[in-house]
Amino acid sequence: MNVNIIGFNTNGFTYVISQGGQQVERAVSLSAFGIDFNPFGPRMISGTVRSDGTVVTGGENFSVSHEACTGIYTVTFKRAFTIVDAENQPPEVTVIPEPINVGVGAPVGNVSDIITGLVDAQGRILDGTTLGTSDEYAFTIVKNPSVNGYYRMRFRPELNVELLLEGGVQIEVFEDLIPPQESCCCSCTCCESGANGDILGYGVDLINVDKTGFIYRPYEETILGKNYRDLPVNFSVLFIRKES
Repeated sequence: MNVNIIGFNTNGFTYVISQGGQQVERAVSLSAFGIDFNPFGPRMISGTVRSDGTVVTGGENFSVSHEACTGIYTVTFKRAFTIVDAENQPPEVTVIPEPINVGVGAPVGNVSDIITGLVDAQGRILDGTTLGTSDEYAFTIVKNPSVNGYYRMRFRPELNVELLLEGGVQIEVFEDLIPPQESCCCSCTCCESGANGDILGYGVDLINVDKTGFIYRPYEETILGKNYRDLPVNFSVLFIRKES
């Protein structure tokens, strides 16, 4: 299976999937990196797309157009980058099994599945995908109490995860759960807000993405750089389950 990237620029790119010299339709996981000037800093766009061009995850950041019965897909960024490096940092596009929504925890072959979660700043799960008819969540969260903004998300073993691609993880700070700064007391962690300058926005770094899960580190973006903080997040994760 071959994937060719064409015309990567600040507004998007085209990818063409072929096999044996013939174009084919396949689902993919994709990611693209670029630089913004306002505010200044790097930005990653990632998500997953079905073989028919339907965006499964990441739709808030890009759209896809696709002509049926071809392997040609055009990705358009909803917010353009200021600069991209097409030669040294081209987009990554990986063919994956077709994403489907089946009962989590009940493997039916080599398929893709999606779970979602909402986690507060203390690492408590507020909502998310459960294991079938159980009330048990399909993942766990462990917060490192010694390091600001350091959490580990792990899949439950019942999911039988075979592969997790970084491009299949969509995670962002859930700003609606951040308390107003003026309500903070002197001893709570929210008083660290803006410690490195005025807040320009929020983001989340991913670390050690593998089939067991991933580490995530939410932060404030300030004029002086990143300020890692204990912050609430919501996420969706596309993964490939083992054959049964």
